[in-house]
Amino acid sequence: MKPQKQAAQPVAENSPSGRQMTVQQALDVADQHRKAGRLAQCENVLRQLLSQKPDQPDALHALAILAHEHGKTVQAVQLIERALVSKPESPLYQGNIAEMYRLTGRPEKAVEHGKIALGLRPSHADTYNNLGIAYFDLGDYEAAIKNYETAIRLKPNFPEACSNLGNALRQLKRHAEAETWYRKSIELRPAYAEAHNNLGSVLRDLERFEDAEQSYLKAISLRPGYVEAMCNLVLAYKDLKKFDEGLALVDKILRLKPDCADAYCYAGAIQIELKNGEKALGLINKAVSLEPNKAETLNMLGRAWFECANPQKAVESYQRAIAIKPTLADSYNNMGNALKELGRFDEALTAFNKTLELTPDAYGVREPGRHEEVHVSR
Repeated sequence: MKPQKQAAQPVAENSPSGRQMTVQQALDVADQHRKAGRLAQCENVLRQLLSQKPDQPDALHALAILAHEHGKTVQAVQLIERALVSKPESPLYQGNIAEMYRLTGRPEKAVEHGKIALGLRPSHADTYNNLGIAYFDLGDYEAAIKNYETAIRLKPNFPEACSNLGNALRQLKRHAEAETWYRKSIELRPAYAEAHNNLGSVLRDLERFEDAEQSYLKAISLRPGYVEAMCNLVLAYKDLKKFDEGLALVDKILRLKPDCADAYCYAGAIQIELKNGEKALGLINKAVSLEPNKAETLNMLGRAWFECANPQKAVESYQRAIAIKPTLADSYNNMGNALKELGRFDEALTAFNKTLELTPDAYGVREPGRHEEVHVSR
């Protein structure tokens, strides 16, 4: 991002002509290095400038963007926080620190600074989109929808916001509307792999499994090695009873990403379908060891214990899942079945009633929760 203009101030760094550069000239040189991919030279110029003017906000912000691009998001936050001390009125800085806060797991701070950024620049579509993502991360899907809709109104050809709107609608089980927005995103950008992946997930929700399979395959063709879409395709293969294809794909995923918890979990889900409880238990326990606090995986672990005829262990797994994610309806439903098996009928009834409270359209025994990760874009 090009720093904003500053009044000319001399600094020690020399220009190619040998003359002392102004702050703005140094920033321009740093930006030229960055655009040319000379990132080390870019950082050197910025650090030299900051060694003489430690609080120069544009240099701090530019160095923060460089840190972010290197995956040093915590350092980026610290740098922009310093820049904002001198320049709190910058919508660019406020918007960027909002996104950095979100990426470091502080969505409340992201919302706070996103709102400040919009107060300073009310018609900036990208900021509305990012604010929507922060609300999504907080689980406030209605607020996310409002912000995505505003972003699209300001910038109609905004495929990321269209896909993100689909994600929020899907969370509210407004599946037909979500499908419409995913397709709009793809219309705007036909090679948008994330939107094809997200479309596949909502098609699974709608039980259009063959269509979901094709969407995932399209996403993978657009981005070979797209692990998230590959994992979701495993679930589609499970839906279609293509168990051999699903397990073969898991092997491929694990070659690409040996610590992929979802791959182990979904392989376990297939083994549950095949009535191989012990195999399922081993695979899902591996997933839990990799991601011990993922409610959906613990829910699947409960299914594996139930398949192994151990309803007590199943109940314990469901309780762990619910403690992490109290709105996970499938865990209440599955726990009800396990409690019924244990003869604890009053507790089972309470669990089933909670399922109906969370999902009023629930009927009968539901399959384990589908836990594809939705993708969000900046």
